[in-house]
Formats: sequence, C-alpha cells, structure tokens
Amino acid sequence: MTFPILSVILLTPLVAALILALLPGRLHDTIRQLSALAMIIVTLLTLFVYADYDMALGGMQYTEYMPWITDLGVAYSLGVDGISLPMLLLSSVVGLAAVYSSWHVEKRVKEYFVLLLIVITGV
Repeated sequence: MTFPILSVILLTPLVAALILALLPGRLHDTIRQLSALAMIIVTLLTLFVYADYDMALGGMQYTEYMPWITDLGVAYSLGVDGISLPMLLLSSVVGLAAVYSSWHVEKRVKEYFVLLLIVITGV
C-alpha cells in the first residue's frame, strides 16, 4: 500500500481545526501559527504531488480507493488528473494566502481560524 498523500492533503486542515477547537481561545499567536503550519504542510505536499505527477502518462494518478459500505457499493476514492492537479495547487496556495492575510484578525480568533480551516477542507 502506498502513502495516502491525497488523504493527508485533504484531512490536514480538518485535523488542525479540531486541534484548534480544543485550545483555549486566549492563545491567539499559537492558533495563528498552527493554522499557518497546517497550510504550509498542505502546500508542500501539494507541490510534491505537482512536481511528481507524470504529465506524459496522464490519466488518474495518486489514486486511493477504500471500500466503505460494500453492500451499497459505496467507496472512498481519490485521485488527481491533469485538470484537478492545478486546482489542488491553486486551492492550497489560496488557503495559505487566506491564513496569512487573516493574521491581524483580533476578534474571535479561535473561531475564525477553525471555521477558515473547515472551509479550506471543503474546497
């Protein structure tokens, strides 16, 4: 089994949001730094996938498949192709920019960054 890099890219902001939700709200700098760290990890992993993607081969690469509810034919499946890969890179860079552009938010910092990371997970 290969390393599920797409799942890690997808779930890193969500895990970071859950960790931030457990932190005390007064730790503004820690909340900002953990949000930035999560998005740096996502962006670096996305850059690795982008650099390692074989354009000559094309098609779906980095595929992940895991049956979920087999009786209903439901499965968890991820993969990138030549169209979704630039979108993945774009969303990770925009997410990183969103975290850094929100650095000066002063009201409800914890809630803001938790919700921002959840939105980034959804993108």
